This record gives sequence, structure tokens and C-alpha cells, in this order.
Amino acid sequence: VLLSLAHESGARPLVVLTKADLAADPAALARQLAAVAPGVPVLPVSAELGLGLDPLRAEVAPGRTLGLLGPSGAGKSSLVNALVGAVMMPTQAIRRVDGKGRHTTTWRALVPIPGGGAVIDTPGVRAVGLLDGAAGLDRAFADIAGLAEGCRYADCGHDGEPACAVREALHTGELSTRRWESWRRLQGEVAHESRRREARVAAERRGGWRSARRRAARPPTPGGY
Repeated sequence: VLLSLAHESGARPLVVLTKADLAADPAALARQLAAVAPGVPVLPVSAELGLGLDPLRAEVAPGRTLGLLGPSGAGKSSLVNALVGAVMMPTQAIRRVDGKGRHTTTWRALVPIPGGGAVIDTPGVRAVGLLDGAAGLDRAFADIAGLAEGCRYADCGHDGEPACAVREALHTGELSTRRWESWRRLQGEVAHESRRREARVAAERRGGWRSARRRAARPPTPGGY
């Protein structure tokens, strides 16, 4: 979802694998993430050990701003402090009970980076949805969009139609079931919000027409204009 939102906004998405020092093989994990985010750079970073920060610093150039989005406890504020080289944002350890992050940052902050550029730290995201992100969704799932171009029918629903390239890719394993289900779920969200928006606009128009008819039917005020 976050990749779709980034694409829709016009920003260049970047996946930062924080706390990479906790992974047995950060490079292998980065390759796995890159497979589900075609064309999006994936950077393993450890703010705790100062590893992998140089490639990320290169993304924060003069005139460019890096915005951080993610759940509480993902290490966003620690990453800001590491990039600045000083403690700018408060941080807390994750809870021992459930391993989840504490909601430490409660405001958005624009932090200048030495040498130029800035980073936006944001509160932890609890839930994310798509209101109208069809274009961003297509870019985030460019692999599925590319497969769909090979279907026999332009309006293929990928649900039993003959010569469906998407179903064939699922059968051969070229496309994972998990990624396919994610695409279908997000497509459903976009379609649902589109229907809600259309219904709201139609209701507002009906309300406007009723008000106009009432004004037209109202008798003129004597001596008025």
C-alpha cells in the first residue's frame, strides 16, 4: 500500500530495510523485498551500527527531501538521528511483551541534513488505505500489469478466462499467490472507494437540484427583488 501511495503522490519510492543488523542475511532479505517491489531500490540499513547509511545519504541531496513512512518501532527516528549525526528525535525501545514499537513520535518534523537536503520524520502508521490510487497501484504492481497485457482479452478479469497470462504465471510460479492476493485486495479497496465517491457526488447533485427546485417554486416576496 505504501508503495502505491508513493507512486500516486509523484514521489520516488525507496524501501529502507531498517535494523538490518538483526537479520542473519540482510542482503538475501533485501533481494526478497526487491522481488515484490520491481524497480524500487531496497537499502539494508542499521542506524545502531551505522551500516548502509552512505547509500541512503546519497538520496538526501540539496533540494531533495526524504519522507519516512512506517509503523511505530520501525526505526524511523533512529534513522533520522543517524543521518544527522546527532540526537534530533526521541526514541524508545520496542515493548518486550509483544515486540511492537512504542508510539514515540507524535508530530511531523522536517529535519535539515548536514550537506543539504532534509528528512521528514512522521508518527508511526497504524493503518493505511487507498482512496483513489489506481495509477499508483499499477506502478507498484507493474509486473502484474505487464502480465495482463499478454491476456487474450483486454478486459480479462483473470478469473477463468481462456488464454489468461496472469493465471498462467500463477500456475508456473512466475507470479506468487501472495502477491496476486495483495493486488486483488488493493484493487478491491480502490473500486470500493470509487463507488463510494460516485455515490456521494450523485447524492450531492440530487440535493443541489432539490434546493434549486424549491427556490424556483418559492413565490416572490412582495416588493422584493
